[in-house]
Amino acid sequence: SWTALFYTFGMASLLLVAYNFMLPKLAGTILGSPSLLPSLDASGWGFLVLLAAGPTIGGFGLYNLSMNFLPATISNLIATLEPSLTALQSYFLLGERFTLPQVTGSLLIICGVVILRVVERREERRQQPAPVVSDSFQPE
Repeated sequence: SWTALFYTFGMASLLLVAYNFMLPKLAGTILGSPSLLPSLDASGWGFLVLLAAGPTIGGFGLYNLSMNFLPATISNLIATLEPSLTALQSYFLLGERFTLPQVTGSLLIICGVVILRVVERREERRQQPAPVVSDSFQPE
């Protein structure tokens, strides 16, 4: 799982670096000469590195690692809940207020996950073989 994560983020990083070197040259011909990197002090760059390493790589890494212990359907259902759970956390922790379409979207996501899980459980029960019941007792 960590190898797949390394290749995924490595390729994304290379493409972003190429994009960031090309964009200022393109924008420079149109808008003048914008700077290549934002002007941040050392603590600002440190926070950016921590944000990249912690939530981003850690989150994707733990998701990939969970595939070793959980079925893919369960891992994907949990990942599907991410927008709704993030909105719920921002409501309680940050005092965020939401519009009716945002609440409706979150409720639709949650209902979809619940419905999928209920259907999966029914399918699992249906596929389990019936227990064999013997009419006679035969001691060994």
